[in-house]
Amino acid sequence: MDRPIQPEVLRRNAQNKWLKIGGGVAFVLMIFLAISSLLQPKIERSLVRTALVEKGDVDAGIGATGVVVPEVEEIITSPMDSRVLKVLHRAGDTLKSGEPILLLDAGEAFLKLSRLSDQVSLKKNAQEQLRATLQGRIKRLASDIKIKELEVKQNRVKLDQNSLLFEKGIVSKNDLEQASLALERAQAELAQLQLDQENATLSTRLQLEGVELEMNILDKEKKQATDEYERSIPKSQRPGILTFALQTEGVTVRRGETVARVADLSAFRIEASVSDVHSKTIYVGMPAEIQQGTEIIKGHIGSIQPTVENGVVKIFITLDQSKQSSFRSNQRVDVTLIAGKRLATLRVKKGAMITANSKPAVFVVRGSKAIRTEIVLGISNSDYIEILGGLLEGDEIILSDMKEYAGAKEISIK
Repeated sequence: MDRPIQPEVLRRNAQNKWLKIGGGVAFVLMIFLAISSLLQPKIERSLVRTALVEKGDVDAGIGATGVVVPEVEEIITSPMDSRVLKVLHRAGDTLKSGEPILLLDAGEAFLKLSRLSDQVSLKKNAQEQLRATLQGRIKRLASDIKIKELEVKQNRVKLDQNSLLFEKGIVSKNDLEQASLALERAQAELAQLQLDQENATLSTRLQLEGVELEMNILDKEKKQATDEYERSIPKSQRPGILTFALQTEGVTVRRGETVARVADLSAFRIEASVSDVHSKTIYVGMPAEIQQGTEIIKGHIGSIQPTVENGVVKIFITLDQSKQSSFRSNQRVDVTLIAGKRLATLRVKKGAMITANSKPAVFVVRGSKAIRTEIVLGISNSDYIEILGGLLEGDEIILSDMKEYAGAKEISIK
């Protein structure tokens, strides 16, 4: 006959059963955690660069690419069609003011100058002869007028005398009329001479002015020819560095062709290119920052070219301190144009931000974990970017490139 099982035995068996089940679950959980730990991405803390979210000012910047150019550069051109006879200096040479750079063939310029000098001399001689002829004519007319004035005076006296004698019956009426006609004739001749004198004076002035104009034209041509002849030896007008010069003796050059450039390399400005989408935003005087290594150099837009070429607006930036010993001519630099300013806002240093689902995100360091956090960005410049949402002051974020962890929600930090 079967005996009933003791309650303590049943209780003990039930406890053993649940302990086995719990142990199995714990074992499975431990295996799952171990596998999860092995699968979770990890990163060495020493291999990443981090930054703290802080409060500060952020300047809104427009990025541009720039090239360092001399603030003052003299471009020397050929004054005529010629050829290089001799090269006196090479690019990179230091020049004094007035120092020759090249020798150009000036034979044609010399002949032109000689021909114009002869023409000027001939024209001066013709001018003096014309002046003497015209002045002599005016003097003869003045003498004729004086004689005619005496004749008019004499005829007037004679007419007065005949009038008195006619009243006394001594002379006839015919004699009186003859005396009157003689006076009128002399007066008419005097008036004609005076008119001739006025016309001669005006004609003399106009003819001399015409010759003077021809002389001025010849003088200008001679001055230009003299300038061309003197410029046949290109010279630096100021001290500087020769940045370019023709180097081949015997090469042909055309009028207006650049034969040399001399720059003052102690002072610079920046020639920058900006996308035309910002053409309505930029303006003369707009503040600018130039990145030179770790140094930020301040400046402002000095001028803007009015035309757009290939979707780019060219601007010239004047440096607050144009003398920059660290600059080199034609050196490329990064330029930021300051379009606005946010004061006492959340900001963080710029880095390689992660972008996923069109939303910017960063990894925020929380103890031994880096948690992926979506953020809202504001304005930025070359150093800082504004944080409008998703982060708090004091948060530490990873600045290093984390694109390979774009799909991870969190990362273990060793």
